[in-house]
Formats: sequence, C-alpha cells, structure tokens
Amino acid sequence: MLALKFHQNFLVVYLILLSSAQSKPLLSSREAKPELLVKGLGLPVSNLDVDPDHTIPSRYIVVYDKNATDDAVDLHQASVLNEVKKRSLTKRNSDGKPLSPMVHSMNLKGWRAICLEAEDSMIINIGSAAEVAYIEADVKMGIQDTIVQENAPVGLSRLSHASTSPDLDYRFDDDADGEGVVVYVLDTGVRITHEDLGLRGEMAANFVDDVETDQNGHGSHVAGIIAGEKYGVAKKASIVAVKVLDEKGQGSNAMVLQGIQYVAADVMRRGIAGKAVVNVSIGGPKSEALNAAIEAITEDGVVVVVAAGNSNKDAKTFSPASAPSAITVGAIDARNDTRARFSNFGEKVDIFAPGVKVESIGIKNDHDTKVMSGTSMASPHVAGLAACLISAEPELDEPYKVINRILSLARSTHSGVIQPNDGTVELIAYNGGGNE
Repeated sequence: MLALKFHQNFLVVYLILLSSAQSKPLLSSREAKPELLVKGLGLPVSNLDVDPDHTIPSRYIVVYDKNATDDAVDLHQASVLNEVKKRSLTKRNSDGKPLSPMVHSMNLKGWRAICLEAEDSMIINIGSAAEVAYIEADVKMGIQDTIVQENAPVGLSRLSHASTSPDLDYRFDDDADGEGVVVYVLDTGVRITHEDLGLRGEMAANFVDDVETDQNGHGSHVAGIIAGEKYGVAKKASIVAVKVLDEKGQGSNAMVLQGIQYVAADVMRRGIAGKAVVNVSIGGPKSEALNAAIEAITEDGVVVVVAAGNSNKDAKTFSPASAPSAITVGAIDARNDTRARFSNFGEKVDIFAPGVKVESIGIKNDHDTKVMSGTSMASPHVAGLAACLISAEPELDEPYKVINRILSLARSTHSGVIQPNDGTVELIAYNGGGNE
C-alpha cells in the first residue's frame, strides 16, 4: 500500500483562515515569565539544562495552558504565524541556516502545541503570552543504540514461561494472537513486504523523507518482534508504520510528536480506540511535552509501550521512558533473567522483557533476518503481548486495564529480574501460556 504523503507537509498548519482574522500581536512589550527564564539566559525555555549536543538550533515546542480557551489559542497561533510570515528572510539559526517558515500545530485531546523555528526575540515574546504554559527547545531523538550478534537463539519462549526453561517452545492461546488489534510502530519505517509480516503491514505516514520504506532496519526488526509470523508475539496483529526517524535512526522530538498526533487521528478515523497499541522504541532527553502527549493519546484509548533506554542510567531522565502513562520496558537476557548491562533502570521502569540477542526480520530482502540487542527489542515484546491480551480478553477495553493485566500476569510468576538495580521492579513479562 502506498503511504499517504504525510511527511513534511502533514500537520504543517499555515492557519491561513485564522491569520486572515484580526489577531493580537505577540505582546512584545511584556516581559517573559520569570518562572520560565533558565540559568539567566533570558530565554523562556524550560529545558535549557539539556546537553547542547542534543538540542536542535532555534527550534522550539510551544505548549499551551490547558485552561486557555480554544479561541485564545487559535488567535495566538495566528499571531505567531503572522510574525513568522513577516520575518526577514535574512534571519538565521545559530548554525547559520535560514529559519524555516513552517509552523506545525498539534492537538491531542485538549493538549495543544506548536513547533517552529524562531530567533531569540520571538521566543521571548511568545513566552510572555498568557496562553503559553511552557516552551521546550526541540531535542534530538533516536533509536536506542543496539548491538548486533550472529547465530543467537530465538527468545520468544521466555515470554511464555514463568521462569527460564530449556524448552524453547513459544506457547500461547489460539485466540490470543492479536487478531483485530492495530499496533503502530513509531520508528524508522518498516519493510512491509517482508514475508514474516504476512501482508499485515502498511506504511501509513512519513515525517522524514520521500522514501516509503525502512532504510535503517530498526523499525522492521521491532515490527517483526511485535507481529511476525515466525518471530512475533502477536502473530495476527496489524502493523501500521509511522516513520519519524531517518536512515541513521535519528529524528527530533517534534517529529515524534507529529507521529503521535497522526496515531491519535488515525485511531479515531478507524474507530479502534481500545484496540490500538503504539510502540515507541525511541529515546532522548526528558521532555514534558512528549510525556504530556503520551498521556493524552492514552486517554484516547491507545496503549503506549516504550523502551526504557540503553544508557545503564535511571530512566527518569529520558523521554518517553519517563512518561507516567506509558508502560516502560527494560531489557533482560532471557537465558538467565539478568538485567541487560545496558538497560536503564529506576522507578519509571514498569517491567522487563527479552532484549539480548533477539532475532527478528532484516531489510536486505524479504527473507532477511537479523539479531539485535537493546531495550528497543524488549519494548515490542510487551507491545505484542498487549495486542494478544486485547484480542483474547474483550473486557480489556481501556489502556490502563491492559497495563494492569500485563503487570498482574508478571506478578503471578515465581521469578524476577536478577540484579535489577535498587528501586527497580523485578517483573518479567509473561503471557500466562507456559509452565512453571
């Protein structure tokens, strides 16, 4: 299926109708809100403590106050657009590149934001508006760095056993196969023609480029773990690829937010609230904007599963790993249940799943396979498990019911993570289908 051309022009909202209406200026005479000024730099940006190497020059995410009326937000967005349109073409970011004229608008269940490139003076003015809750500098996001090793064993069996077992069978109920459930993969794209996906995948949206496939391999590997006929947990679930990372596995927080906005709209269009899961095996610095967007899409009926990260650090300093409404997955070595040496930890981690030497699909051809390690591989095990449970248990019609069921099954076993780190759960994902 040809992907809809949702890349750079999707959600690039020029607000033409609004800008033609009478809108107030950006209130340049007002001072920026003191609570937003960081480190004396005079910029109303809440995350200037992020490593400068992780920020994107002159690009910002403006998040609106939830108490602001839609009319007030609409007028403010129109005012911003007018300022952008009037801006001199000579304006440059700190890298010397021209500032983009595009304004991306996002609306998720009342959570509203825009993303734009702007000079310091404009951001100070925007930050002074009563409608604005906070502003974040846009940051780089990417796949969780992975390790590739050859000739590794298939790890699905761990998910269907209450403890480690020499039995490598993967056991699951016939009706717990994910049929009727849509799993969105926010990643590098997916090679939807791969034989293991059985024509159950589609490239639906692309916020990166004009290449409607996966040139990196990360997203395809993730999709195979979720729903592959041989390598997948939910063998009849449908995969919808939303491309937010490039061939190098790199992107931005703004791209991920646009991907989440797309998922919310697509779930509504398909009428599948309560039967949708999204896997986000992506990581970057902590972002309140991203965490809030995940909370909003969860309230819209989508189970959000995210990777804990591969820095061997506390997951609370990363997003989306720190998102309270997501289920955050750390990685274990399924051979001995030891926490993977790279896996993040801490109270934000909800559960662990196999993430060492995981075999899944590759992208060299439609028969290719690849072995990878990372929390990026652990997360799709749980996303697939969520799809299986939704298909088998109709009463699991809300995200929090699904999450609680996943955690309950994990608690029912007599095993736990070895060396999980202080303050970290010991729960290991389990589908209830295996033996002690």
